[in-house]
Amino acid sequence: MKTQHFTTQDAPKVIDLESGTDNLIVEENMTPSPAGKATTVHVQSGSTLLYSFNAVPQNNLVRSITLEMEDGASATFHGIVFGNDSHELRLNLKEIHMHGASVGRTVVRSIMAEQSTFHLNGLIDIRHEANHSDTRLEGRSILLSKEARSTLIPSLEIAARDVKASHAAATGPIDPEQVFYLTSRGMLPEEALALILRGFLQDVLAQLPNTSATEALMMKWETFLTKLYATPPSLL
Repeated sequence: MKTQHFTTQDAPKVIDLESGTDNLIVEENMTPSPAGKATTVHVQSGSTLLYSFNAVPQNNLVRSITLEMEDGASATFHGIVFGNDSHELRLNLKEIHMHGASVGRTVVRSIMAEQSTFHLNGLIDIRHEANHSDTRLEGRSILLSKEARSTLIPSLEIAARDVKASHAAATGPIDPEQVFYLTSRGMLPEEALALILRGFLQDVLAQLPNTSATEALMMKWETFLTKLYATPPSLL
């Protein structure tokens, strides 16, 4: 599998993947970066893409990513976002099925703390000649304070007749019954929070291939979550 690893600051404007190849793109944003960065990934016929987007913005950030998919292409987009302070992140995702049958899967998980805000605009665009394409877009967000905000807007534009396309979105605080269940069995509130949030992210991280890049990424996320566990939200 061919791997590309970059931060949002040095993300290329256009990425053209070779036909019939397996590709892994890992994008991180752990430091401030300019607003309005946009990247288009062209997934050629018969190629497979796994795109892992991982953001912990330290200022306001706008990021746009477009996947253009040819016949027989397959693309999976996994995104993890953590917000704190009063930072705002806008993530614009567009998945375009150009022609022929292609497969797309998009899953975005976000954890918003303090006064942070996350906006996800996800568009699935299936063109007229992209019959038999199969795609799904899912966004889920956990709010760790009453001031945190998350807006998830999935949408579909379908011009082909014979396709499978769906989307789902959910946002809200941690279920207090989950916390109660775990604390009633001896866990401290911060330990219960750790387990719940780790499971929330692990659903995405577990699908990444076992490479040195993804191992380092998992360690970074564990570091961020460990800091959060040390000062659990007041809602617990």
